[in-house]
Amino acid sequence: MEYGFTANYKVWTYHGEFANPEDDDEELSFEMNETENFIIEDMSRERMDVDVSTDSDDFDGGFDLEDMLRHVEPEVLAGRSRVLENWQALEKASKDLLYDETKGCDKDFIVLRSVLELLRLKAKHGWSDTSFNDLMSLLRVLLPKPNFVPSNTYQAKKLICPLSLGVEKIHACKNHYILYRKEYADLECCPTCGTSRYKMGNGPVDSECTDPDSDKGKRGKIPSMVMWYLPIKDRLKRLYSNPTDAELMRWHQECRKIDGMIRHPADARQWKTFDAKHPEFAKDPRNVRFALSTDGMNPFGDLSSSHSTWPVLLTMYNLPTWICQKRKYILLTILIQGPNQPGIDIDVFLEPLMEDMEELWKEGLRLWDEFKREHFILRAIIFVTINDLPANFSLSGQIKGKTGCLICLEKTSYKYLTSSLKTVYMRHRRFLPQRHRYRKMARLFDNTVENDTAPVARGGTYVYEITKKIKVVYGKGKKKTVKRKKADGDNGTTSPFKKHSIFFKYLDYWKDLEIRHAIDVMHLEKNVFDSTIGTLLDIPSKTKDGLKSRNDLVELSIWHDLHPVVLPNGKTEIPPACYSLTLEEKKAFCKCLQGVRVPTGFASNIRKLVSMKDLTISGYNAHDCHRLLTVFLPIAIRAVKPVHTKKVFDPLELGPLQTFAVETMWAYERYMSILKGYIRNRAHPEGSMIEGYTTEEAVECCMDYIKDANAIGIPVHRHDGRLSGRGTVGRKQFFDNDYKKVSATHNSVLQQLAIVEPFIERHLEEIKACFPGRSNDWVSREHKRRFPLWFKDLNLPVGDSVEELTLQRLACGPSSIVNSWQGYDINGFTLSTTTKDMKSTAQNSGIRVEAIDTSGEKRSYYGTIQEIWELDYGLNIQIPVLHCEWVKDTTGVSVDDYGLTIVDHSKTGHKDDPWVLAERMAQVFYVKDPSDERKTIVISGKQQIVGIDNIEDPNDYNQFDNVPLFTDLSMRIKKVERTIDEANMSYVRADGVAKLEDVERKGSIERTNSASRRAHKYYRKRGGPVHIPSQKKLSVRTGWPCYKQPPGINLCGYYMCEMLRVNGRYKTTSNRIPEIPYIAQRFNDTTILNVAADLYRFIRRDVCNARGLFYDNQSELAMDDKFKPLREWEKEHMQ
Repeated sequence: MEYGFTANYKVWTYHGEFANPEDDDEELSFEMNETENFIIEDMSRERMDVDVSTDSDDFDGGFDLEDMLRHVEPEVLAGRSRVLENWQALEKASKDLLYDETKGCDKDFIVLRSVLELLRLKAKHGWSDTSFNDLMSLLRVLLPKPNFVPSNTYQAKKLICPLSLGVEKIHACKNHYILYRKEYADLECCPTCGTSRYKMGNGPVDSECTDPDSDKGKRGKIPSMVMWYLPIKDRLKRLYSNPTDAELMRWHQECRKIDGMIRHPADARQWKTFDAKHPEFAKDPRNVRFALSTDGMNPFGDLSSSHSTWPVLLTMYNLPTWICQKRKYILLTILIQGPNQPGIDIDVFLEPLMEDMEELWKEGLRLWDEFKREHFILRAIIFVTINDLPANFSLSGQIKGKTGCLICLEKTSYKYLTSSLKTVYMRHRRFLPQRHRYRKMARLFDNTVENDTAPVARGGTYVYEITKKIKVVYGKGKKKTVKRKKADGDNGTTSPFKKHSIFFKYLDYWKDLEIRHAIDVMHLEKNVFDSTIGTLLDIPSKTKDGLKSRNDLVELSIWHDLHPVVLPNGKTEIPPACYSLTLEEKKAFCKCLQGVRVPTGFASNIRKLVSMKDLTISGYNAHDCHRLLTVFLPIAIRAVKPVHTKKVFDPLELGPLQTFAVETMWAYERYMSILKGYIRNRAHPEGSMIEGYTTEEAVECCMDYIKDANAIGIPVHRHDGRLSGRGTVGRKQFFDNDYKKVSATHNSVLQQLAIVEPFIERHLEEIKACFPGRSNDWVSREHKRRFPLWFKDLNLPVGDSVEELTLQRLACGPSSIVNSWQGYDINGFTLSTTTKDMKSTAQNSGIRVEAIDTSGEKRSYYGTIQEIWELDYGLNIQIPVLHCEWVKDTTGVSVDDYGLTIVDHSKTGHKDDPWVLAERMAQVFYVKDPSDERKTIVISGKQQIVGIDNIEDPNDYNQFDNVPLFTDLSMRIKKVERTIDEANMSYVRADGVAKLEDVERKGSIERTNSASRRAHKYYRKRGGPVHIPSQKKLSVRTGWPCYKQPPGINLCGYYMCEMLRVNGRYKTTSNRIPEIPYIAQRFNDTTILNVAADLYRFIRRDVCNARGLFYDNQSELAMDDKFKPLREWEKEHMQ
């Protein structure tokens, strides 16, 4: 009998002795084979089946100790002395009250619950250990004695340490060659680079790497580099031991709405394709699909520090959309210590995770499902990775630059711009439909007609085949350069990858995934917005339209009208392009954005981002870029007047591009800021992160077992419990003496309630029967006048149902005591009156209501809220209504050529029916139209409702239709396209203002001196020749172009002369500057070598002094050894 003869037999692993002490650097691992784990699990389940309920809410305020035991049973039942001792303290804390009940202690506040609540607040609000210690000291004094409040942070964390999950601290080579695990576990130095494993022995080690007595001194040694691995298996076991979480992991199959719309990754093609290829995996909805994300972060938040720490995060796509990327369900699996980023060596650090993921895919993990109350074999996959482009290249091994497209790979069309020194991607017209008119517009693009089709997207199998032969040696030390092997049939081109990704090595299914690395739309949108807004407003640090870009046009020989022009006075003129705004247009553009006020929760305060003084936009974050690019930029650009500068494009014609997966890194970037908040010791930032994460993990696992406790990682939604309406600000109560106002409002309410509609139809039929031949308008007016009394006298059904009681209270009418509010939350919107809006930076008073007009058509009515009332009908029936000022729909509302809804608030109407039910409205806000400031453009507000009461689709809840910013955009764009004359389409703006480069300014001598010192420092640092003239007539440009010269050749004088000719800052003539004729030689295609020789003679004669030394502001520069290349060139070319 190996495991005892009864089900509850205690498995003894020790016989009175203590466990061997382990290193502080290593995890307190629990060494049991897989069979023993299953036996212990079965024993604990059978013992707990007597009184354990699957409903986590069925306990009386305290803890269910048996449920919590399920989380830590391997450590407890193993009998380890240290863990068992801590568990006994935990068990005692789960029974003892915080202080004596006779002195007023609530029986729910046992010691363990109190400590967990305090630690939850510490983690949620980012309290420091010092502040928490002070709080503990104060509570120990305030509460009656004796009490069991922990004395400090350490004691509080020690109490819950049995609930913590395992963490593996793995030493690594500081050059990223290996991890000291498996066959390298006992080594003292790296077998590849020879550097010491510990800081006390850095550098190459002459002795053998393996030291048989090394364990004796390990405790006092500090590893050179560490990575932390948090085993994913332990986290999955704990996840499924919680019945609430175990049920949520089935949501994607059992509760997800399926209607052809993509709301969740399960709705996308890749999910369905994978299920078709692997039906066994798809059978069980509990099998996990992870998304992996990693990125570098500066743990100190200091831009002057180059420290880069890399966390590897996992999210689970089994969960609903509104919680799958919340803090509680983001798993930190790996933390790579800085200060250096891993780059492509990240595969070395991913190996422990990949080994577990391989096992989870091939063999699975046997664990207990608390929701279904059964054991099952869990399998898991990495479904996709979500990273920015640099991290994406590190994970996939793809080469940046000319093959940087994630889809086209080696078929990427690129061009290197020699003036801008950038690689750009070309031929985007290949992705358009074959007969699109832009394909034949050669003049407006690159002077070519595009006939090729779009490149075929490369799948995982193709990437696997071209990378499987690539051999790479990981590490950052010096190593021999190994050329990448060419793939078979690659026609001599090299592979666009540096390595064979570790995902292919361990995960057999990786090549089956159509999209392995999703595009991060967050960083993409920010980059696009930076370039767009910088070019439109000509922001110096962000514009893409400068002298360098125009010189690239010269080299490409396209758009000749935009080439820079050299003026007679030596200045360079940059002609205005179609996107160049005039000063008045820039002011109107910025004024439009500065006047934007958005509803609460829609975006940040856009007005603070705009500077009217500098006509710039700055200080925005990624979400602001999303709003500005998709909502406000199309409105602000209406400030541009000329029609010929406008070009339109139907986004539906980009069908091939819309199939690619995009994700956002907002959740992961926010989580990295949370990790930074864990840092308490700046000397060991990564260790602080791990300690903070594991402590929060232990606290979080208990929150579901505490009555009315809120989880740390799932914040309470602002609108939770407010969907049916709740006043927030400015409550007042008044009494309507004559009942006229309340009666008129009540009449309007009755006309809009769905429960009263059958009676309205009945009353209309009676009026039509009594007054035949009357017009519909007369019948409608008479119906509104008579209906309240008729409805009150009606014999309504009497009963106790909700509907019957509601009808009875509605017939009696509301109370004459009315509650009015300045702010109100309902249907996921935050509303306020116009009076309150005038005092706020937000705009919450705009609304839209859909109603049937007299002709029977559904129309949208726009207005602003003047008053918010709550009518009290008794029996807790309170109906919120809004008093609005409506815009006349016939003359005050219009739709422009692009589908924007434009409203003129000066044209009001519908004053006889100002009231509307709050539940029927949709929030909108208004932005001034820069083309006509008397009017405003309507934008729909953001409804924050998804996830509240398990609402997945707002359309299933709302009583109105969603209206996009652009109505019928595709149809209207095509209509506008037909009105544009292609012959008048131009990339030049005839009415624009040209820019002048390098205009003369005051203080030129001081600027010259500063530039001289900067150039001197620049070239001295790089060991090259320094040539700075002393004559004032030879200006020193702020940005020296001498980096273009070949090594050892003096072209400084040549470039200085060219700058004077093209960009001259001083009013000079060719008679006084003898270098000008030499510049002309270059324009006549004379070789630079001849020009350099002539200029060299000039510099020797006129710039140098009698001893041949160069001057730097009257300070001689000795011609030391750093000028040897110059002398060698002189001997060779000046004989």
